[in-house]
Amino acid sequence: MGISRNCFYYQKRDEEYVPPGRPPPGYTTNRDGTIILDQTIVQILKEYRSYTFFMNGGGAKKLSKYIAEEKLIYINHKKIYRLCD
Repeated sequence: MGISRNCFYYQKRDEEYVPPGRPPPGYTTNRDGTIILDQTIVQILKEYRSYTFFMNGGGAKKLSKYIAEEKLIYINHKKIYRLCD
């Protein structure tokens, strides 16, 4: 009939789906070599999000700039976005 077999028969997969790539490490290494845990960064982000300026208007790039200037923690905006998510 020209229809593949997997259209009719369900095949259970034995292993769980593991997303490709390296898993996130759970910490950030600052420029001076200090290690900062992600939980600390999440607390700082929650503190910033409590301000009315950052509730709706502050994006990941803006948050990374403020953290770099005020807290001297240099972190990529992509990681800030992932932690906010």
